[in-house]
Amino acid sequence: MQVYAFTVQTNRNSDSSIVDSIYSVCDDATASVENGKLAIAFDRRADTLEQAIREAVDALRSLAVDVTSVTLDVESLAVLN
Repeated sequence: MQVYAFTVQTNRNSDSSIVDSIYSVCDDATASVENGKLAIAFDRRADTLEQAIREAVDALRSLAVDVTSVTLDVESLAVLN
């Protein structure tokens, strides 16, 4: 398995209750605020990049967090070569 680094942007404002909920289901996540909205950085272990992103997005959706975009870190892109 490979570790893939990416950031998920949301349309949600950050508050401590949602951040605590995210940390309870995603132990590989780090929450921050970008442009006034919640952003969650992941270092996710998976067989493929697609699997890593799908699992992270599904976990966020289970918490009613809407994902607006996903940004890959440069190191994860290098894995694709």
